[in-house]
Amino acid sequence: MGLKINTVIILSFLASNLLKCQEVEFRYIKNQIILPVFINDNGPYNMLLDTGVDPSVIDLQILKEIGVAIDSTDFGKAEGRGEDEVKVFPIVIDQLSIGDKEKHKLETLAMNLSHLGDPLGIKLHGIIGYSYIKDKMFKIDYENHTLTFFNNRNNLNASIRNQFHIVKFFHDGEDMIPLINDCSVNGFDFIGSVDTGSSLNIQIYKHRLEKFNISRDSVKDSQIVGAQGVKKILKSTVPKVQLGDFIFYDQELSISDIKNKKQLRDGNIGNKFLQNFKVAFDYSNNEIIFEIK
Repeated sequence: MGLKINTVIILSFLASNLLKCQEVEFRYIKNQIILPVFINDNGPYNMLLDTGVDPSVIDLQILKEIGVAIDSTDFGKAEGRGEDEVKVFPIVIDQLSIGDKEKHKLETLAMNLSHLGDPLGIKLHGIIGYSYIKDKMFKIDYENHTLTFFNNRNNLNASIRNQFHIVKFFHDGEDMIPLINDCSVNGFDFIGSVDTGSSLNIQIYKHRLEKFNISRDSVKDSQIVGAQGVKKILKSTVPKVQLGDFIFYDQELSISDIKNKKQLRDGNIGNKFLQNFKVAFDYSNNEIIFEIK
């Protein structure tokens, strides 16, 4: 009897410790994080990790193939490639897991994503966004290509090995992308969205250039290819970007237009800049931890 009880205690202890963190390997292609995702035990499917997407999005064709119920009469519209509009359908996934880890019920949207992966040269089946990560604690290790989920803040803190900086993030109204204001560009305070769905470095919106003392004469034409097709942008270089005590010199800057010029943010912080760190998101406390590599 005593042996059986001790065995149960040991197994319970081991299970508890295994659940402290769950690590998943991802592919890092052209500064994009590609996760292996299972839907109702089907997969794995390639999906982007994108803190800038709300809720999450899954390819319509894949869902049809695995028998997920979709109400064809219940839909909205979203921008597609070029000037096209595409239908989006609200659905609920019974079981979604990243890697072979814990399964979650998930509210998401279904839409045609057949061209989403074209710029990366792979087939992409969806985007993991706010509806999945909104109650999670996780760390992105860009160097080792791992995504680690933690079950509490103590375990997340225990994983930190190097110099770090903690930033409170906030939201602008109903836009759930995390914003931070503990950053400066050219010595001027910068409100930026922390966007794991962006392959760029630092991005500033064109109508905010004067705030950062950036001359329009210093920029050159460029373009990026995304899910919505080819998009024209401008590029330049800024002498200094600072985040907390971390300073980075001669940083690539992308400049683009944005429809909503009344929003709080001056621009965007993408994976090309974030990969200087291990980046942890704690959505329960609205904090981001930037740990230098």
